This record gives sequence, C-alpha cells and structure tokens, in this order.
Amino acid sequence: MGDPDLLEMVEEEGLRAKEIDNALQMTESQCARDTRFLVFKEQQLSPEKRFNLFLRRRLMFQRSEQSKDSIFFRDGIRQIDFVLSYVEDMKKDSELKTERRREFELNLRKTGLELEIEDKMNSEDGKTFFVKIHAPWEVLVTYAEVLGIKMPIKLSDTSQPKYPPLSCMLGPVKLPATVKYPHPEYFTAQFTRHRQELFLIEDEATFFPSSARNRIVYYILSRCPFGVEEGKKKIGIERLLNSNTYLSAYPLHDGQYWKPSKTPTHINERYVLCQNWARFSYFYKEQPLDLIRTNDVPFAFNALKIKGLVGPALVAEVYELKGLKRSSPSQGLPEGQTDSEPVWHIVFLFKFLLAWMIPDVPKDVVEKIKREKLMTVKIIHDFELNKLKENLDFEYGNIIRSDLEEDSRSLRDKTII
Repeated sequence: MGDPDLLEMVEEEGLRAKEIDNALQMTESQCARDTRFLVFKEQQLSPEKRFNLFLRRRLMFQRSEQSKDSIFFRDGIRQIDFVLSYVEDMKKDSELKTERRREFELNLRKTGLELEIEDKMNSEDGKTFFVKIHAPWEVLVTYAEVLGIKMPIKLSDTSQPKYPPLSCMLGPVKLPATVKYPHPEYFTAQFTRHRQELFLIEDEATFFPSSARNRIVYYILSRCPFGVEEGKKKIGIERLLNSNTYLSAYPLHDGQYWKPSKTPTHINERYVLCQNWARFSYFYKEQPLDLIRTNDVPFAFNALKIKGLVGPALVAEVYELKGLKRSSPSQGLPEGQTDSEPVWHIVFLFKFLLAWMIPDVPKDVVEKIKREKLMTVKIIHDFELNKLKENLDFEYGNIIRSDLEEDSRSLRDKTII
C-alpha cells in the first residue's frame, strides 16, 4: 500500500545501497546548516539506519517531484484521509485565527492523528496552506468501535440473484459482472478492537475503506476543541469554517475519473463509474449500485435527482391551480364533470414517475439481508463460544498444573521427613 511512483523509487535505491554510503557522507556535510538533517558524530549509526536516513532525505529533496495527484504523505506510505486549507490574512483577527489553528492542530495530534503541512509555495495560487491528515491504525480501530462501523468477518455464501428465464432479451441493459459486482460480499459485524482476530484483516493499511477512514477523521474533527473564548469552550471544525479560520475541509478521491489505474491489483472505481454509468448514453443500463454506494455517490445523485424534480413539480402545481380555477361546471357537460380532467392525468403521471424513481426493496433482497443478519449472529456466537472454551481449557489446565505441583511438593516434604 503506497504511492507507486515513490515505492518504485525506493526499490531502485535499494539496489544501489552499497554505492550510496559515500554519497551519504557528502550529503551530511552539505546539509549541516539545516537542523533537520543534523547527525551528531557521537552517534554510530548502523548501515540500515543510515540507508533509511538517506531515503528520508531523498524524499525531502525530491518533494517538488512528487505528483500533485498523490493521495499519500511525502513518504509515499501514509494515506491522506482529510485535508484542511487556509490562507494567512493580514486583518485584525489574523492572530486569533492563527492561535485557533495552532490549538486545533495540537489537539488533533493529541488524539493520535498525524499531520503534514504543505507550504503555500507549493499551491497553485501561492497563498493557500494545506494541512494533510492521516489516521493511523490505533486511531482507526478505536473510533471504528465507537461509531459501530461494520467490517467483514467471513466471505458470504449467498448466491447472487438470478435473472428470469427470458433475461437474454435484456442483454443490452445488463452490466458486466465485474462492474455490477466488483467486490465479493462478506458477512459483517460491528468492529471491536478486542476481537480483531474475528475480522478478515489481511493488511492494516487497506482493511478500512476510504469512506470509513474519512468518516472517522471527520468525527474527530467535529469534536476537537480549539480553545476557550468568552468563558465557553469552542469545539469543532464547522465553527472554524464559519469563522474563515479554515477555508475548506474535505477528503480526497481515490483516483482520477478520467484515468484507469496503473496497477492491475488496484481498480480505479471512479474511472469504472465514469465509463459505465456517468454518461447520458448509458441511461438505459443497470446501475452499479455497489460502486455507487462505496464511492458515496448517492448523496450527490439524490441531490441532483431532487433538483431535477423541482421543474415537473412546479408544472404540476400550475396545472392543478389552473384546474381548480376552472372547476365550475361548464356548459354542455354533465354535472360533476369539468374540462380540467387532463390535469389529474398529469398529476397521476408525476406521482407514477416518483414511485418509479424510488422503488420498494425487492423481496429477495429483504430475505438476503435477514439471512446475513442471522449468519452474522451465528458466526459471532461461535467465535465467543470457542474463545470461552479456550479460556476454560487454559484455566482448567492451570488448576490441574497447580494441583500436581502441590501434590509433588507434599510428596517431597513427606520423603524428607
């Protein structure tokens, strides 16, 4: 897990580790004026530490060569989970804002978050500072338990819903299986750090998805204090945004939507969505709901859908008011019938469109959700039962061992007597 460009550079440097030792000594003498690079002569560094020191300096020197599209810190390993931006202004309250930022960032570090600040010289306008935030593993597991985030515990054995017999006629509407079901399904349970062995943790860097990491960091940001003003404790990033102490606070996307992923093991889901969903020519296709959900697109899509319904709603309202205005019986028409009947057809059509755009949950999906809940409870129960048995066996073994030691001790005492 890391920035591919930086990791490739590290691998190339590792092959030339023996040739770097002499160059490192020259680098130390050239950087003696910078306190960040000072190495005291009393310290006898091992070759491994000297090589790691060289890589750390190399990354600092080549900071300008790092891609602006990178979602990692300068070391190419720690992922950026949130970004804060601000501009130093020269107004009267500039000192107050600076003190707020200093206190806020200090408290963020106390919670365990790691921060890295990009100087304004590296920004496009030359005025904006960026604070990059990374949540390490200990912070993630602590707040994942607090927020009750569900994480995978076992690969799901439920089969995907089958198409009806005449589904071959729906070929043009279907999506490829790799797009509709990009990831395997799992049974999930609320994460707890005391039962980490229950969860499928293959790599700590990739276990929590970006959406969960962003949620955890924002939870911390929204509850982090930044000082006491007028006898009241001030808390939260929203207050700092409203007072223009910070200009913006946002998470990063996992990749560019117009570029495919460079590595075959990592799929750029935004690119897949752009190619198979976010196009007008694909309006008749199925929706890749899994990809939409994992990329937090429904919020933006629902907002866009609601805005698109404002126009039809206004038109329907105008027609309804027009029909009420002309609801008096007209000449030549039977009593109780008006010439505004078409208006109700328009209202009915509008309601039908709303019902079609917000459908009910299918029956098979409801049954699948119920089964997954039951299976999750069963898995957790079996895990707790096995753990209890292990503890009982351990305690029983200790009791037997202590009894044997006591018997042997008493036998030894009798033998001596």
